[in-house]
Amino acid sequence: GPLLKDTLLSVVISCPDHPEATQLSKRLPGSMTVQKLKGLLRRVHKVDSSRQRLSYLDSSRNIEIKMDDDLKQLLFFAIQSGDTILLRW
Repeated sequence: GPLLKDTLLSVVISCPDHPEATQLSKRLPGSMTVQKLKGLLRRVHKVDSSRQRLSYLDSSRNIEIKMDDDLKQLLFFAIQSGDTILLRW
């Protein structure tokens, strides 16, 4: 089968505290680090990476999980296609 590092995750990136901010639908590589994701979101939302707080909604367990380690890959957090990543600042 396909290598894990080539896994693309279809996620929605939402800003719960900023309803005016556009929801993004993205296909992100599972090997992408939180830091790289913050860089991408910095360009989209013009929010400095150091101010971004990321978490994701685990749709199967209906809980929110903090993504608080910039060096970890998305796959580490068990994010799955269909999950929502939440960006706060």
